[in-house]
Amino acid sequence: LWMMVLMLSATLSFAQKSFTGSVKDERGQALPGVTVLEVGTSNGTATNSAGQFTLTLGAQSVIRVSLIGFVAQEITIGDKTTVSVVLKEDDQTLNEVVVTTGFGVRQQTRKLSYSIQEVKGDDLVRANEPNIVNALNGKVAGVVINQGAGGPQSSSRIRIRGNSSLSPNTQPLVVIDGVLIQPGVTGADSYGNSPEDFGNIMKNLNADDYESITVLKGAAASSLYGSRAQNGVLLITSKKGRANQGLGISFSHTQTVEEAYRVFDVQNVFGAGINPTFTNDANGVPQVDAANYFWGFGPKFDGSEVKDIDGRMIKWDAKPDNLLDIFDTGIYNTSNLAFQGANDNGNFRLSYTRFGSKGILPNNKFNRDAVDFRGSHKLGKLFNVEAGVNYTVGNAKNPMRQGGNSSPLFAFVYGNPRNYDTQYWKNNYRDEDNGGAKQGDADPYGLSSFWFDLYNQNNRQKENNFRGNIEVTSNITPWLNAMVRGTLNQVNINSETRNIGSGVNFSGGEYAIGQTDQRSTRLQFLLNASNKISEDFDYNFSLGGETLTDFGRRGTRSRTDGGLKDPGRFYLGNSANPFVTDITLDGSIRTDAVYAFGDISYRNFLTLNASLRNDRSSTLTYPDGHGDYSYLYPSVGLSFVFSELVKDNAALGFLSYGKLRANYGHTGLGTNPYETSRGKYSFLGIYTDVASNGTGTVQTPRYGYSEFIKGNDNLKNELTKEFEIGTEMRFFNDRFGIDFTYYKKNSYNQIIGLEVPRESGVERQLVNAGN
Repeated sequence: LWMMVLMLSATLSFAQKSFTGSVKDERGQALPGVTVLEVGTSNGTATNSAGQFTLTLGAQSVIRVSLIGFVAQEITIGDKTTVSVVLKEDDQTLNEVVVTTGFGVRQQTRKLSYSIQEVKGDDLVRANEPNIVNALNGKVAGVVINQGAGGPQSSSRIRIRGNSSLSPNTQPLVVIDGVLIQPGVTGADSYGNSPEDFGNIMKNLNADDYESITVLKGAAASSLYGSRAQNGVLLITSKKGRANQGLGISFSHTQTVEEAYRVFDVQNVFGAGINPTFTNDANGVPQVDAANYFWGFGPKFDGSEVKDIDGRMIKWDAKPDNLLDIFDTGIYNTSNLAFQGANDNGNFRLSYTRFGSKGILPNNKFNRDAVDFRGSHKLGKLFNVEAGVNYTVGNAKNPMRQGGNSSPLFAFVYGNPRNYDTQYWKNNYRDEDNGGAKQGDADPYGLSSFWFDLYNQNNRQKENNFRGNIEVTSNITPWLNAMVRGTLNQVNINSETRNIGSGVNFSGGEYAIGQTDQRSTRLQFLLNASNKISEDFDYNFSLGGETLTDFGRRGTRSRTDGGLKDPGRFYLGNSANPFVTDITLDGSIRTDAVYAFGDISYRNFLTLNASLRNDRSSTLTYPDGHGDYSYLYPSVGLSFVFSELVKDNAALGFLSYGKLRANYGHTGLGTNPYETSRGKYSFLGIYTDVASNGTGTVQTPRYGYSEFIKGNDNLKNELTKEFEIGTEMRFFNDRFGIDFTYYKKNSYNQIIGLEVPRESGVERQLVNAGN
């Protein structure tokens, strides 16, 4: 009997059982492609795209969990049926990291056939920039960032591999946890119109809440995003909760002091006027040339006492800092409080961030309050739910004007002499006796109105931005899962203008209020498969589709007309003339898409990538239903890690890592809403003229083209084709490395209004053209 019990016990102890597990990095991100191998056997598998695996093991088994770029772990099974593994990054092999690629899929860089670069969240925070875009400056090859000059809230322009289109907006698509954002272009145009830059939606993003930003540069990398990805893609991944003993609480505070450092070089030898000597007044006192003060060819500075244009006695010397004296000291500060936690069933992170700033231009401020939540939870073994919510409120006041006479640098350089005393005049611009700004002889240099507007005009904008996403993943089998994701991005802007008049008794002035709403939604489905075909081959494949709707921008703005009847009282009923209301309405855009993408690898050193996306766009659908509204965006690429073939060659021991890559892909761009409805020959109205006999009138119907534009019944989508080859190499245990890329990019079928002779009855015709 005892012998039978011992034999039964031995049998049970070596019985095989199904064992499941999940693998994540220290930040809580799932790690796909992790090798899970039973030590001493060939029994093994790899984690799927959700970082999960299943393996048949015995109680005495020991598994080894490993991934290039991370420290391997060995785990004894015992009586466990499941395990959660957290892999730590291996500082010795950081050249082989895992990055976020299209649609948020985590992938090993060795398998990528295109150029991609990731910036960690810690580097973004360390840059301490009010605008997260500026934090990328100098960190990503091939990316040029022109920082906004209108204050901390102003928008920066980012270009990836140059301009891809003649469109005025060449900003990349931004994807935050699956939420698609298309930053606009704000600020003054080339003519100085709309000079105040209140910034685009990027100013609402807070660096403390993000784990990383991945830059997809080429067409092969961004083609999965179709018609919105012509200018590249920024993938932003939010932070997740990490495991702690109890509740994890963190607080950080950063503060930056900013000053205007220098301006362009100007001469400081000659003062106002056009003659080398002064003329004297009736008392023989030398005086500044009032008629020609705006020229800088007057008498040489010598420190003597002269009479200024307004009658004050001044020392005749240059004011070398009279441009820098316009500006104040700017102060930026950011405080972040975060709570987080995690266990085997889920994680969460909740944070609050307060950003406050005083710009370098007087009377300019920008404050931002943001609440961010992200959490996930497993529902049994089959489902995982992940959700994120961000609500940001931004308040901006008086951005620096960037166009026309209100631009500080233009106003103080063009037509302003080097003897202008900024420190004096910025405190003496107001007419204390009559009200308003000084005028006439009391304003000898013509800049009192500039100072008056700078210190007395108040233009404010409050922006509420809600961004949310929910994602449900179903683990159908160990190698197959399905994901459904829904996202919402909504922006509400309220603006107010309170400008007291600068005329006598503060006459003039303006009051205006406005409201703008914009909303977009996205519903996406993905089916993901990841498995090993054999010991030498493994693959990842995804099939999916989505529908994206941008409901357009709807806005109203009501403003006084002709000034204010009662100066200093701001309400619409105080308008000298009936107040005016302007309404703006942008059309909605809907894009439906289906796509497939994946890769197949041979022995983890040779990988073939491919993707195909089909877009159907409402913007290229004509009113009668016809149009080239359906188009394809393919890509294909090959990655070859050649260092794997020579790693045993002692003569090449200095080579730590080497990879060759090549790819080809398409991206594109649709057009504006209702562009297909423009330029139709139609009835324009009735023309009334005096009859030929001089009595009565004659009415004639008028037909033609509205806006003097002739439409096009066969518009196509803009199409960008790009070819890229490159190499990545690391030497001497990763102490030195290079990443080289050559690419050739061509954009076709750009939709432009081509000028035509006016004798044709129109001024422009819509065409597809350009290369």
